[in-house]
Amino acid sequence: MHTATEMLIADHRQVVNELDKLEALLFGLEGEKSSRKEMAVMGDFINTDINNHFLREEKYLFPLLADIPGMTEGPLKLIKYEHDEYWNISLKFLELLERWLFDELNNDEQGNPKKIGFALIALLRVHIDTEDNVLFPMVEPYFETKNLLEAAKKIRFTEGPVEVENDLIIMDISYAKKRARQQQIIDTFNDMPPGKEIKIINNDRLSYLHNKFESKCRGRYAWRLDEEG
Repeated sequence: MHTATEMLIADHRQVVNELDKLEALLFGLEGEKSSRKEMAVMGDFINTDINNHFLREEKYLFPLLADIPGMTEGPLKLIKYEHDEYWNISLKFLELLERWLFDELNNDEQGNPKKIGFALIALLRVHIDTEDNVLFPMVEPYFETKNLLEAAKKIRFTEGPVEVENDLIIMDISYAKKRARQQQIIDTFNDMPPGKEIKIINNDRLSYLHNKFESKCRGRYAWRLDEEG
């Protein structure tokens, strides 16, 4: 079993790899060497994976950190500041990227996506280094392993918020990409004992997943749509 910090650091490595790709794409904006499709995919990664990682850190990790003596005015204060900076810069970048994708930038604004994109990359690299090498090593000794592991599982890209109420498993997968979303549901179903129920909260039609269940699990499940829209 991986420790909580190992799980979170593994996610950070994924972000770092994507940042390297984004950096190359930004350099390629001059002369239109970077395709719009590649830039759109990168924007989607920021808008979904990284944004939701930050949100889940704020929801699940920050409250645990606040209970550590001296943490509120120390490392946690710095991390919160970096989070605030991330939201400001990422919002500007995504707005500029969307306008660039639809040729809505005027001549004076053409260099802005590249400039703001590099600022975003620099911020994320510093932030990840601070968490991996300063914050996480300080955090783990203060908590029972289970508490920190649960927070880490909820923060990870491929592990969405999961709640259990009696025999009902509630999975909010509205932030996830289709492939990760589908695999997460299937893995949860395969691990479930008989008699339990999954309630899926999502922002996309799940017809592809229903077809998967029909082909692989016919006779083992029942499917019900509670609400649409």
